[in-house]
Amino acid sequence: MPLAAYSETVARVFDAVLDERQTPSALKAVANYTGATGAAYLLVNKLSRQVSTVGWWGSFAGSQAEYLAHYSKIDPFRVIQEEAGCGVLSWLSDCLPASALRHDEWYNDFILRGGVSDILSIKLETSKNRVFRSG
Repeated sequence: MPLAAYSETVARVFDAVLDERQTPSALKAVANYTGATGAAYLLVNKLSRQVSTVGWWGSFAGSQAEYLAHYSKIDPFRVIQEEAGCGVLSWLSDCLPASALRHDEWYNDFILRGGVSDILSIKLETSKNRVFRSG
């Protein structure tokens, strides 16, 4: 990818950090830059271990409210990413065996329903009270 495309993607992410209304544009830019069918982010409160904010663009079929109310509590990949180091890329398929995913409600009813079969994720930032994950 040309440097200009990378720079534009990074600029859109920074814009979204400053103005939440820019999040869909930033996620679309990330998906387009990486060639993915969608992009998402989670903000996790480290004290409560609950997802406080979620957003996505692209192939995800469920609603954000549905994820926050139910699926965030049973998302096994979220827990794995919370323990990962910042900057470490992780594939869902490398972290959880197909035999476990085959019987997992989050994976079957939320991820597969959106036409997604694997997720590449990275923890972008962590602080005393929160974890920011992009996937």
